Amino acid sequence: MNLPEVDQLPSFKSVAFHGQAVTAERTPSSHTGFCVTGWEQGLPVARRPITGSALLELLQRYPHTLY
Repeated sequence: MNLPEVDQLPSFKSVAFHGQAVTAERTPSSHTGFCVTGWEQGLPVARRPITGSALLELLQRYPHTLY
């Protein structure tokens, strides 16, 4: 399956995955340009860089909303 490039996606600052306690954000502080954050009881508990291609795979796999 060919995934679109991140630059071809609509403009977004963050992604909320429905039914998941994970969000993804564009961030200049990450060497990859994106970070995912795990949430528990409304507080961030984990954060790590993610590549654009890994983010695209998550977008294909899980229902989401772009913000």
